[in-house]
Amino acid sequence: PDRAITSVAAAIAATGAALPGRGVVHCCASRGPEALAALRGTGAAVGAVHPLQALAGERSAPLLEGSLMAVEADPPLDAVLQRLAADLGCRPVTIAPGARPLYHAAAVLAANGPLALLDAGAELLSAAGVAAGRAGEVPFSADPPVALAEAGLIALMRGALANAERAGVRAALTGPITRGDGVTIAAHLTALGRRPEVARLYRAIGRATLHLAGEEGREGIARLLEEGRPRPCSSPAGPPAPHPPLPEEPDPWP
Repeated sequence: PDRAITSVAAAIAATGAALPGRGVVHCCASRGPEALAALRGTGAAVGAVHPLQALAGERSAPLLEGSLMAVEADPPLDAVLQRLAADLGCRPVTIAPGARPLYHAAAVLAANGPLALLDAGAELLSAAGVAAGRAGEVPFSADPPVALAEAGLIALMRGALANAERAGVRAALTGPITRGDGVTIAAHLTALGRRPEVARLYRAIGRATLHLAGEEGREGIARLLEEGRPRPCSSPAGPPAPHPPLPEEPDPWP
């Protein structure tokens, strides 16, 4: 565990080991080389190297290609780790002093957030009765319970990420918030009425999406997402002014 790094380093240093010319490195995202400071007394150079990638066993190794790798180390070791990152196909980067919690928070959001969304979305698809049609009788995998729902949403997520990679995050936005469709948002919140945890997640993601799309012309949607009360986002004065178009071609799906 991350919290054990300092105590392990101190235990090694307490053995009286002499490590001149050696490098000692940890791969924790939230701690820098200071976690190994006790080992400097042994003559070792210390450092931290963290691949910004979801590594879950050796089959994940190909994912390193093109990944960022945060490198921070004492001068003799830093150049070695920079070369190591490049040899693995990674892009070495540095982190501003004191900013590791922000760096780690970004990694957690990007790596675990989509999985939590996938789980919630698969639950809703299953509740919606999604099932393979006659042309789709061959299952996506050998695991039947929610394999169809998960596989369908993974394909959707891949598409969104591919669009973001091609055109940028804002241009890749699709859906009712981007279109200013508060009636559809209200219908979603009504459908989620018996799933308060998912509804809270929906509103939180919706507010983040709204921030990305821009609130101008979408003020009714902003109120709806804050209050969580399903109602159309039009007023007696008429519908909101049209919002400025997003860059790139609009995509109506999903």
